[in-house]
Amino acid sequence: MIFAYLMVAVLIGIIIGGELWKKPVSLLSPVSTAYAYDGIPTPTMGWTGLRHEIEKYIRTKFGKDGELAIKVAKCESGLKPDAYNLNEGKSLDRGIFMINAKYHPEVTSECAFNARCNIDATYRMYVAQGYSFMPAWKWSKPCWEK
Repeated sequence: MIFAYLMVAVLIGIIIGGELWKKPVSLLSPVSTAYAYDGIPTPTMGWTGLRHEIEKYIRTKFGKDGELAIKVAKCESGLKPDAYNLNEGKSLDRGIFMINAKYHPEVTSECAFNARCNIDATYRMYVAQGYSFMPAWKWSKPCWEK
């Protein structure tokens, strides 16, 4: 099983030009992503503590739209900083808000897999789209619009 995870990590590293290896990304457990929130989570914090800190930061960053932003992130990744999805077109969605590497090359993988940086980058996109999650997050809208 660990071998399968390592093979996926190698594949992702090749697809995104090796950026994944600038910082270690655990694909095994959110508990082991101690670096993923700029020093806030630790291995002893566990998933519940990490999730709470991520939600708190999203609420602070997005203000009145904080709860909607949390819904979007839950639909996209389950709030997991190390989430990823390889799309059929071979583009890669990365991190909490699943920022696409092809359409947002300005967001490095190091940033995309870092919770705070991913949230900050998403907020910039949200503002640029007129304080809206459309069109960038249109595919998950049926989930987060509920």
